[in-house]
Amino acid sequence: MKRCFLLALALILLTTGSAFADLSKHTNPWEDVELNAFDLIQDGYRLVSVVWPAPNIEGMYFQKKDRVYRCFTFLGSDLTPNCAILINIPKPVLAIVALKLLATAQENYYADNDIYTFDLEALEQIGFFFSDKVGIKITRADKNSWRGIAFFIEFPEVEYVYDSEKGGLQD
Repeated sequence: MKRCFLLALALILLTTGSAFADLSKHTNPWEDVELNAFDLIQDGYRLVSVVWPAPNIEGMYFQKKDRVYRCFTFLGSDLTPNCAILINIPKPVLAIVALKLLATAQENYYADNDIYTFDLEALEQIGFFFSDKVGIKITRADKNSWRGIAFFIEFPEVEYVYDSEKGGLQD
């Protein structure tokens, strides 16, 4: 089940990549750091995705709370892995990623219990986590579907909705 969760998060990172492009045409949202993957793991970061953007490049994404790092390794090369931290994460991205992670957790919960749940603590026990800058409310959960709302805590009036009955994220 944990593998399914990590695979889903990898897909989320890949599908929300376009949201990072909104930062600025002239700003790189990644800032290089003097860390490596081992440092991040020892500091409590979770490996959430592994990607291969090219045949000779392996990319790893790590997350702890609302901090995201990526490390690229050039396979067959003596180059040191290049790690960077994502800076200036757009607020909508945090809420949308939280909803997509919630969707994965709900499906994992459903697979074991044949029902969706309102209980965030039960979902956390099976690996659901999100930024402490995001609020989550589950407004419907039954045997057939669920609906959740995420919002950035500083701006609770702007809500993002995920409704499994209506196909996922709502506009």
